[in-house]
Amino acid sequence: MPIKDTPLCLKTVHNMRRKDHEKLVANIREKRVYAGIEYKKNEDRKVLDKQNKIALQYQKQCTMMEKELKQVDNKLEKMLVRVEKIAALGYELDELGVLKHASEYVD
Repeated sequence: MPIKDTPLCLKTVHNMRRKDHEKLVANIREKRVYAGIEYKKNEDRKVLDKQNKIALQYQKQCTMMEKELKQVDNKLEKMLVRVEKIAALGYELDELGVLKHASEYVD
């Protein structure tokens, strides 16, 4: 006759039958395996979240770098135009004999 689990007569390991012991152990193993699987899933989610966060930061930094490179290219183009203007004006002054050579500026 199986022992019922009631407030007056609680089941304990001492008064369980062998079948009940085996069920208890099987349930404990099943819960342990389930907890292990859930832990692994949680760890995998954490790794994936971290990878996504890093990938997003990487993408953001690349976008910022592209913008900065465009700005640098624009500035470089403006500087090259200015250098050409300065060179052209320098040639004109040199032809007029107004521009001093670099050696004349040194004391």
